[in-house]
Amino acid sequence: MDKVTTTRFRPGESGNPSGRPKGAKNKIVPFTKQEIGDFLTDQWPTIQRDFKRLDPPARIQYFLKLLSFVMPQPKQTDLNLDFGRFTDEQLDAVIQRIVGGGRVDQ
Repeated sequence: MDKVTTTRFRPGESGNPSGRPKGAKNKIVPFTKQEIGDFLTDQWPTIQRDFKRLDPPARIQYFLKLLSFVMPQPKQTDLNLDFGRFTDEQLDAVIQRIVGGGRVDQ
């Protein structure tokens, strides 16, 4: 059975065309983070004991899952460079900076 919903907005239209202001935080997040932090603090001895009981592969998986909550996720960047515009000297400089771990200034 098809679900039919009626709304005053057409597809692609919203009641707030400007959207959420850039950088605005979700109102529930600070409360939720505090609650989760309090829970983890209260349960930390149990969490540590259970962690030590895991076999090594499970311990690594658990650790990686926890790590994803505290480490920022890398942003994917789309680097589309037209290398045909660079001179040989500029390309050599870029290669040297990459190999040497330096930064290429524009």
